[in-house]
This record gives sequence, C-alpha cells and structure tokens, in this order.
Amino acid sequence: RLQPTAVWRCGIMRAATATDEPRSLGQTDHGTIRIMVTVNYEDLSTALEFVSSGMLTEHRAYISIDTGTIHWVSDSSDLDDDAPEDLEESDRYIAVPSKTDLGLGRPLAIQFTQERMPDEYGAVRQFFAHPGAYSRFKDHLAAHGQLDAWYAYEAECTKRALLEWCEAQQVTAIHESTA
Repeated sequence: RLQPTAVWRCGIMRAATATDEPRSLGQTDHGTIRIMVTVNYEDLSTALEFVSSGMLTEHRAYISIDTGTIHWVSDSSDLDDDAPEDLEESDRYIAVPSKTDLGLGRPLAIQFTQERMPDEYGAVRQFFAHPGAYSRFKDHLAAHGQLDAWYAYEAECTKRALLEWCEAQQVTAIHESTA
C-alpha cells in the first residue's frame, strides 16, 4: 500500500463551489482555472524521461486532468491500449514536457560547466557543436572527477524544473513510498 510522505503544492487551490463549471474553479483575469490534478511525482518523472528519450515527438505522455492518470504514447510501439483517442486534441489532458522543453539539455550542461569547471567551458561548448556531445561531455566529466557531481546537479535541476512546470500547469506532484 502506498502512503504519501511529502506533498508539493504547485499553485493555489480553493474548494470548488456549486456554481463552478465541472472541474473548474471559476474565472480570473487570466481565464478559467481548473481544479488541480494530483499525480505521483515518480510516475511524472518517469514520464519526463520517456518523453525525452527517442526521436523528437516519438514518445509522448499525457496527464488526464480528470483522474491524474498518465497515458503513454509511442510511435514505435503500443504502450497504452486504454489510452483515449483524443489525447492530443482534448483539453482534458496535459502533455508532459521533454527535458528540452524545460531547458534541461545542452543549456544545463553548459551552466554546470560554467559553475563547476569554468576553465573547461570552451572545450565543453565545443562538444555541443557536434553529434555525440553528451557522451563526450560525460567522458570529460569523468576524467575531471565531476561525473557524480553532474548527476546530482542534473537531478536537482530536473526536479526543480518539473515542479515549476507543475505549478504552471496546476498539477500537484506527490511523493509516495511503500508502507
């Protein structure tokens, strides 16, 4: 059985009233605010990794704003036989972003280098001018004893960016652990 151990609230939530539209919290100066959907953070993080793997748009994931269910879609394999047919057209689903969408690709590697290895900035920047950059980047980090630091930095920045995305999308991401 899963028990929530920590909850991040991304955005402001209030109780829906009888006059609200279904799944809506009413009108603001910025339009309709929907009820915040809750998802498991680990599932959302896995969906982010999935969407970020493969070719551009090969893998996609969508969060149902009604249930919090994450639906997985791939052009290269059948993953979710129960996925609704209107995932990409309906406003009832939120597309999970890729790492690139969140600015976690090349810019993050360059930022890490600037902060932790400023003398290596030119070499690392050159890596990203050619295919195979991440492999060379990681080899370079390993040679300088910075690979573990990179993984920790990348994980923290990914978590922060994903939670900021949650806030913008009115998604509550919860951590769950086994009890």
